[in-house]
Amino acid sequence: MGTGQILLVIVGVAALMILFKFLFIGSPQQSRDGSRGGSATKRIGAVAKQATVFADAAMRLVNRAAFKLDDPRINAALFMAGAVGYLADRAGLGDADRSAITGVVLERAGLMTNGEAYGFVADLLTLSASSPEAQWVDKGRETAHAWLSKKDDSAPAKLADYVHEWAMAGVANI
Repeated sequence: MGTGQILLVIVGVAALMILFKFLFIGSPQQSRDGSRGGSATKRIGAVAKQATVFADAAMRLVNRAAFKLDDPRINAALFMAGAVGYLADRAGLGDADRSAITGVVLERAGLMTNGEAYGFVADLLTLSASSPEAQWVDKGRETAHAWLSKKDDSAPAKLADYVHEWAMAGVANI
């Protein structure tokens, strides 16, 4: 990939992040009470859009060849589930809505098929907070929070670093 292409990708990610902030970050009052127009359907739609934009931005710089190994792909899915969980909690959505949005985001991001995502999301509900997998869910939550709170404009790009790290660990264990 040439320097021009890399620069174009970075500019594209930055534009997506700016667009995301302008379109989806509500007023402080909306954030406190969780309302985004009053209806649950609107809140679900807003979270789905936020999660999709986040996933698209996060997946732009990821080396997808790393997903030939299961650990990077599963860990990335856990990361995305954490980000969706944060967005859903912020909007006051329940487990069923969070699960549905997570499944769609994982499928759209190319991390899982529809059937895989369904089983993965079901397993997430039984995931212990002390399990090793929970750390990647927490990283996803922290990353989404940093992005929405304007503490880190490039937060979604962290997934590329994590995937590289996981892939290198997987190759070293072979």
